[in-house]
Amino acid sequence: MDLGIGAVSLTFQVFSGCMKGYQLLTEARHMEAEHKYMRIQLKKEQHRLLDWGHVAGVGVRDDELVISSSDKGLLHDVLEQQQNLLLEFGRYETRYRKGPLERLKKPFIVVDEIFDFEVDDDEAAAAVEASSPRPLLRAADTDFETRFPEGEELLKKALTWAKGARSFPKRLRWAAFDKDKMETLLLRLSRLNDFLRELLTTQQLSHLNLRQEQTCYQIIQLNNKMDQLVEIVKAGSEWSNLTSNGRSDAHGSFPSAHGSGRMNLALRAKELLQDLPLIPLSRVESMEYVRGEAQERGLPNRSLTQLARFKALETAISGQQSLTDDRATALQLGPDASSITDVELPAVLFTMTSDEDDDGDQNRRAEALFGSKSVWIEWKTYEPRVFDGEPDHKVVKRIEALVVLLKENSRSCQFRAPRCLGYFRDIDVETGEDRCRFGVVFEKPSSVPPSTQPISLLDLLRATERGTMDMPSLTERAKLAKVVTKALEELHAVNWLHKGLRSENILFFECELDPEDLRPDCHNGEPLSLELDLSRPYLSGFDYARPAQNEDLTEKPPENAAYDLYRHPDVQGSRAEGDNAASFQKTFDIYALGIILLEIAYWQPIDRILRIDLPKARPSTTLRVRNRLLSERKLLGHVKSHAGVVLEQVVRACLIGAEALVDGFTGGKFDEKEPVQAVQLQAGFYKHVVEKLAEVKI
Repeated sequence: MDLGIGAVSLTFQVFSGCMKGYQLLTEARHMEAEHKYMRIQLKKEQHRLLDWGHVAGVGVRDDELVISSSDKGLLHDVLEQQQNLLLEFGRYETRYRKGPLERLKKPFIVVDEIFDFEVDDDEAAAAVEASSPRPLLRAADTDFETRFPEGEELLKKALTWAKGARSFPKRLRWAAFDKDKMETLLLRLSRLNDFLRELLTTQQLSHLNLRQEQTCYQIIQLNNKMDQLVEIVKAGSEWSNLTSNGRSDAHGSFPSAHGSGRMNLALRAKELLQDLPLIPLSRVESMEYVRGEAQERGLPNRSLTQLARFKALETAISGQQSLTDDRATALQLGPDASSITDVELPAVLFTMTSDEDDDGDQNRRAEALFGSKSVWIEWKTYEPRVFDGEPDHKVVKRIEALVVLLKENSRSCQFRAPRCLGYFRDIDVETGEDRCRFGVVFEKPSSVPPSTQPISLLDLLRATERGTMDMPSLTERAKLAKVVTKALEELHAVNWLHKGLRSENILFFECELDPEDLRPDCHNGEPLSLELDLSRPYLSGFDYARPAQNEDLTEKPPENAAYDLYRHPDVQGSRAEGDNAASFQKTFDIYALGIILLEIAYWQPIDRILRIDLPKARPSTTLRVRNRLLSERKLLGHVKSHAGVVLEQVVRACLIGAEALVDGFTGGKFDEKEPVQAVQLQAGFYKHVVEKLAEVKI
């Protein structure tokens, strides 16, 4: 609907001007290559404002605006200041701190003059431009624009209104470039966006932080090339240096209300706006407002940088790229590539301190000493080559890639995995016997004694099934469901697939509980009643994990009925082999999560829920699991009646997959490796699973 200026609120008009200003600057052509990374920070500030607009209820009219009427004048001042900074940057400036704006005689950003056509090819455009008496409008760096989410309804409305409401230039170009002035602009925009946070309540701030986190995830999904990820890391590093060297205090800095007691909001706004005197301050002078605590400034920026660094490392070691010394330095991973990729440890340094359970489990765990440090080990078996008994080089590459990522996670804490120290090949030092397996070495959490052994969720479920321990409260189980779900979201945000999600690979370290205490012959007939903290699980069993984009860096899991109960029918047993095997997808991890959430709701293992005798289970039995769960009403009905409607809806969505998670998708081909569809799946998983669980209050 075409709305005139009089039909929309002043808030929306100025907000739209800000959005248009950001678009013009980020799309401006002829920016020097060495400074193009600065567009990243511009885009981040635009999306900070856009996310704030969603939470604040900015719309065509002020019907849903959550900002109080007494604060509207202050809001308009800050938005108008941001709009003017963006639209006048590079063409106007003030000579004195409080002087008026004056047009620059030699502006360093100018309006592109428009021909009747646009040229996408850089060389062709340059040729035409060289022979033309006037500057040529050339299409912006379209590759850059596709690297940021542009499908937000609020953004579309704002840009559409701005296009028809006033005369904006269609395109800008850089006539020159002044890095210092650009940095000053970014600092001022950031401070204005910081200030807008102060107008929100604590609850709204929490919502804003979650939304900004989702924006970071979407940006990472849209940036798959190594040079794109390196650019994001560089932008984050430069921004961190800029804001920590004192420049921020010289350009509109003001102490946060949430960190300086009950300081008057209006006085701080006046201080900020006086430093950037483009609008009257009369409305600000009469404002007084006090706010409480808020999240420290800058967290979304650091998060995006860490995500980009992790994804770039994943891309480099997965075979699509190589991790060179230059890339290791550019990504700030280490002084050279070998410091990251050399992860093999000498087997002679390990002494086993516990007997292994001989249950045929491919992921047996063992206690050991690494020198004098108490560690635990997950075994990864392999089939030796017939002609020399050595592991295939692809298998070695897979285990090294896995350990490199797990070690990097130990530094960046992107997802809830134990701290990984490296791996070793299990060859008996004295006899030379090759046990044909690798040991992935993990450090125990510093919060527990070295003697503490990991206990799996499956151990706890079996113990309750046997009557060895009581069922935890629904409150504790809900906490566990939220944390495990969030962990998978974080894993998928960097395109990392687990491929082995099941309750035996969710671990706890409880100093008050020994695995031996859960054995049926180790109690006096009364079930243990323990106050377990289920909110601190760790994901393990990453043996078959791989990046979502790399088909070669994968290994087919062994056929195992107990494992197939957690696998989507398309990747069970023999279906996971051969030329017609389904490529593993995020939705298959999500399906496994649905089974785990079902177990948490029942507090029973899946074989018990479905009354399946595992030793006698045939492939046809496990293949029917998904259909049974979705068609036998009593199974999910139990979740609804005992754990609530929300958890039942979440489990169902996980089991169904893309059709339930992606709004507007009704079936057919869904390519989650395509960036836009990957964003849709990431957003849908958050909306229908993570966010729903977060709303559960017990």
